[in-house]
Amino acid sequence: MTLCPNKHDNPLTLTICQTCGLPVLDIAHEAEMVTNIIRSKSTLTRPKMSSDLVGVGPFGAGILAKVKNSNNAQKGSRLAYISVDNIDAENKALEDGSSFLVALGQDTMGSTFCGRAENIAKLNPSLMSVLRRTGFRDSDENQSILLTLAMGEGTGSGVSHVLLERARMLNPKCFNYVLGLLPSVTDSIHGQINAFYGLASLLQAGSDGNLSDAVILIQYDRLKQLRGVGSTGEELKMEDLVAVLFRLMASTLTGPGISKIGTLLRWNRDPILVPCLAVGRSLEIFGSLSNILESSIAYPLCQISRENISSSYLLLNVPRRLAKIFPENEINDEFAGFSHKYFPNIGSIGYQLTYSDDQHDRLDACLLLGGDNSVLSTIIAAYEKFKQGAKTANDLEIYGLTKERIPDAERTLANYCK
Repeated sequence: MTLCPNKHDNPLTLTICQTCGLPVLDIAHEAEMVTNIIRSKSTLTRPKMSSDLVGVGPFGAGILAKVKNSNNAQKGSRLAYISVDNIDAENKALEDGSSFLVALGQDTMGSTFCGRAENIAKLNPSLMSVLRRTGFRDSDENQSILLTLAMGEGTGSGVSHVLLERARMLNPKCFNYVLGLLPSVTDSIHGQINAFYGLASLLQAGSDGNLSDAVILIQYDRLKQLRGVGSTGEELKMEDLVAVLFRLMASTLTGPGISKIGTLLRWNRDPILVPCLAVGRSLEIFGSLSNILESSIAYPLCQISRENISSSYLLLNVPRRLAKIFPENEINDEFAGFSHKYFPNIGSIGYQLTYSDDQHDRLDACLLLGGDNSVLSTIIAAYEKFKQGAKTANDLEIYGLTKERIPDAERTLANYCK
């Protein structure tokens, strides 16, 4: 029996009370409907982050830790930090309100070979779960993934694209930015194969565009030669410089600037970018923004030809006390003039400015240059050498790869070398 508002008993089949004519209420059914509505909207109760900073593999997780623990970390910002590595689940204790850990387990082969790590990641529900916990939503272009990895590591090269695919499943409009360290030209063959497959996976295109809106590549051998100056005047090199660049990306490509450069990158549909980094350049010494930018292009972090550059994007961090010296209209004019002077075939130009509370006069600047994809030739050459020496299918299976996966990777990188 069911009750009407006047508590008259009625058979279960009736929708109108046979005594008073009022609608009959099925309390159990109504409660179930309310529960389902609340469950379907449950994401609204989760804290919503503007962006997720992700470090994949030992190198990526190390860079992420440097950024999170730095004095210049974006305190109070809506950023989540996600570490993905082959470590024990016991380290889940490292999590807090904004930091999350995805432990893939103690699989030595998975941490070494890209295909094996990819297989593990595809079966691991934690990647999707942690993205939901950070509040990733449907169709929200104000969210982004900023991911860093070493391309030569099995975990980084095998897992990164899986995580980005999961993010796009939850939010098709989110921006995906990748900062990748390429292996040395003298690195082992398995590091080169990991880089070949991992890079091709990150550059894959779908029906809705590229999986990665930007893949910023650093050659290890060139990074070794670069130096910078930290906020307290200390010399920075290697991983410290990568951490500065990743932090600069976090401050300029999230929040209000999240879609400014991202929209330009999607329009160009060529996500490969080469960074030119100038860290801790003193305005008193260099005198102007143009001089600082000139110092950055003196040693790009991948080999380029300036004639091939078709797009130029500037990420700039300025101490707030110097804000009056850098009005945005003047930055725009100076940067445009600089780009046309040094890159004769430039087409797309954009910049994003952010401020720090530092009391010194040093600027951090990074030029992201697109249009010259010659860096891929080294990766492809290493793969071709391996391919010529491969005797059986077992040579691929060691990496967890199959003959069905390789042709897609070959075509993807070949398309970017045209």
